[in-house]
Amino acid sequence: MEINTSIKAAKAVLLAATLFGATAANASTTYNLESNNLSQPGVLAQVMLSNNGSDVDITVTAIAPSVQVAGLGFNLNGNPATISCSSLPANYSCNVGSFTYDGSGKYTDQADPADFSVGNRYSSFSFTLLNSNENDFVTNIPQGNLFATHVYLSNGQTGFAFGGSPVPVPAAVWLFGSGLFGMVAVARRKKASMVS
Repeated sequence: MEINTSIKAAKAVLLAATLFGATAANASTTYNLESNNLSQPGVLAQVMLSNNGSDVDITVTAIAPSVQVAGLGFNLNGNPATISCSSLPANYSCNVGSFTYDGSGKYTDQADPADFSVGNRYSSFSFTLLNSNENDFVTNIPQGNLFATHVYLSNGQTGFAFGGSPVPVPAAVWLFGSGLFGMVAVARRKKASMVS
């Protein structure tokens, strides 16, 4: 009887681990734009990528309330001749070419507005890059940046935030994973002690 209970518990844990693994595989990754050319300390903006089937959803977010962002420069593996985007903010378009974001180097692709007037700057904006996934993004050479965005400070300064270091996975996720592992170990130990 106790063996069956242990086996059922182990199966439940494995099911939970499978579901958690599926969720983790579809999870978003957030990247800090940890550098800027404005001599400002700290991270000014982040880029979040979420795989969405055969597309990737992209969100650019200003970290401080006094900062606005506009546009995003990036490089795609293989430098495709064309890219397609949907759900762009008004006045934005996706383009392929050679785009310079001062201090961070050049990018082969961008989603940018035609002009950077106040109405085209946001605390956060999103769009979808079609027929791509998170693994398609590569760093520029030689600077090694994944992304760059225009930043606008409340004091009137404008410049660029750039970089692309992944934000660490929250401790709660690691704790949940280690808890699952512990439950599997306990179930196995109980099963082994019942058999002997």
